Amino acid sequence: MVLNFLLLFIWTGSIPVAASPPTLQAWAEGVTDLPEGCFQKTLNCAVLFSSPTVVNWNGQSLHVGEGSSLLVNRDGVFQLLAGVVWCPKWENATFRHGNFRWNLQGDVELEKSDHRLLIRNLDGRVTSAHEDLPAGFENWYEGLGQGNEVLQGVARPLQWDVFVSSWLQLAQEPASRLRELLSIYRERRGQAISLSSDMYKKAVQSRLVAAARVEHAKTVAERASQREKVKLHEMMLRRYFHPEE
Repeated sequence: MVLNFLLLFIWTGSIPVAASPPTLQAWAEGVTDLPEGCFQKTLNCAVLFSSPTVVNWNGQSLHVGEGSSLLVNRDGVFQLLAGVVWCPKWENATFRHGNFRWNLQGDVELEKSDHRLLIRNLDGRVTSAHEDLPAGFENWYEGLGQGNEVLQGVARPLQWDVFVSSWLQLAQEPASRLRELLSIYRERRGQAISLSSDMYKKAVQSRLVAAARVEHAKTVAERASQREKVKLHEMMLRRYFHPEE
């Protein structure tokens, strides 16, 4: 992670910055931004968090996990390089991962490990050009394969125990607020379970219909082939037994 961060510094280090801008260290212990002070300016910026931190970015409270790192470009587009980040109220935030971009609104958590980004829609809206993720669902994304196919999982209801275990270490809120949020998330997850049942039924039905169409097309093709064979056989018989015709 340190090596990646240094490489990011090399990439962003050529951008000029003010002589002595206010730095993150002045108001968030354990946070390093490169170039120094860039996180509060409209610059390409790499930010490393050495401890769980809550930072304010454009009026939005970001709860960032220990060891997490973010890349923010001058257009305000985020990229999570490692770790986890949760915002209880995203406002039209844009996150990028590989070839994909998502617009986040409301309560969403993102977690990055290796090349895989996991998005948990806790109580918000997650939209993109290739897929919308409903509230109460989670899904992982990697990017595009060699054949330009989308490498991603299947949207499923929040994996509750795994989510709660990690989220409680991240969310720095009063106990009463945590209980309130967990109640909301549990309700959204329950709705997702009901919705996923319908989604899976439709997916199975769609696959059955597709399989039936393939089988029908195969049968039609086999019958056509058989008719051609019969016609060819009859033609050969006529030529052999009735050459004068």
